[in-house]
Amino acid sequence: MVCETWMEKIDQYVDAELAAKEQTAFDEHVKTCPRCSLEALDRFKVKQAVQIAGHRFAPSTEFRDRIQSQISGKKVATRRNWIPALIVVAAMLTVFAVSAIMMKQRLERQRLLAEIADIHVSNLAASSPVDVVSTDRHTVKPWFQGKIPFTFNLPDLNGSEFSLVGGRVVYLQHEPAALLVFKYRNHYLSVFVLRNTPSISAVGAVGTEEASFTTKSWASNGLRYIVITDAGPAQAKALTELLKTAAKS
Repeated sequence: MVCETWMEKIDQYVDAELAAKEQTAFDEHVKTCPRCSLEALDRFKVKQAVQIAGHRFAPSTEFRDRIQSQISGKKVATRRNWIPALIVVAAMLTVFAVSAIMMKQRLERQRLLAEIADIHVSNLAASSPVDVVSTDRHTVKPWFQGKIPFTFNLPDLNGSEFSLVGGRVVYLQHEPAALLVFKYRNHYLSVFVLRNTPSISAVGAVGTEEASFTTKSWASNGLRYIVITDAGPAQAKALTELLKTAAKS
């Protein structure tokens, strides 16, 4: 699913530096490729954040004139004269540092969500999306024993609109994960269950709706649960509540 040729040109695409034909081709490509569309959105957000930050923290004319008068005067400024300016500079540096950290966290989260979407789409496109095929949770759960370094509970789907298709083992951020596939009418929902490591927790306990997918994530008992689907926010929320109830049992 990773389009290496297009990925190399994303920065040029975002900056509108591609030839007209390539720019048009890329526009069509991102409409059908979740990986590239998320990556392009990521780059657009970073570019926008940098532009906003540049305007937000640009020194005023009065501030520049005051600093210029202090460094160009005939008398050498005393340490006391510089204290207010140093405080302002330190505050600005602190703001930039915090903004940089937040931007890095946002980028890490976007990359993780892109990887999740990539696995979800490519897995459903495979001829065998699951390695253990069963609608019985008591069959699927034991199948994972010895294949992943943790255990988890599956919900009772009786009376719900969901059915369990099966599961398989995948790797997310180099971590072994249980991938469970559920079905709602003609839609599929992928559920990732894995250890809640620092890199995985970057996805956060929030819901997102990007590139036609709804994603929900939360942590429970040292595990991270991630639901992704095109079924819609209501269905993602309903399955999330069933999984949370099962995790507590």
